[in-house]
Parts: sequence; C-alpha cells; structure tokens
Amino acid sequence: MKIAPERLLGIALIAGGALVGVVVIVLLSGYARNGGMTAVAATIGVVIAFLLFVLPQFAFGVYLIWHDARQIAPDDEI
Repeated sequence: MKIAPERLLGIALIAGGALVGVVVIVLLSGYARNGGMTAVAATIGVVIAFLLFVLPQFAFGVYLIWHDARQIAPDDEI
C-alpha cells in the first residue's frame, strides 16, 4: 500500500505543528518560571505563536489529507 505524497505531507505538517506547539509551551513556561517574562506575557506569546505557527500548519495538514481523501473516494454523481 503506497501512501500518497499529499497525505504524507499532511501528516508531517500536523506532527510538526504539534512539535512546534510543545516547544513553544515548554520554552515560554520556562521563561515565565525563571522570571525572564511575566506569566501574562508568556500566555500572550503562546497564543500568538499558536495563531501564527501551529494553527496554519494544522489547517494545511488537515486540508491536504482531506483533499487526498476526496481524490481517492469514488464519485457518486449520476
């Protein structure tokens, strides 16, 4: 069974987005814990990072998987 390149790229984008999200949370919570920034600034940073980096990766990954699934599915139009 061969996996289509679009589906593989979609899976990689979703995994990469999850990895980036975890790194951002760990990094900014470490800064807040050590006094490098306030908790409010760290929270705002996490929200901005999720909106700019994680959410687009997830969305594009899901789109690629969905688009590949639509190409594989048989057409039911009569």
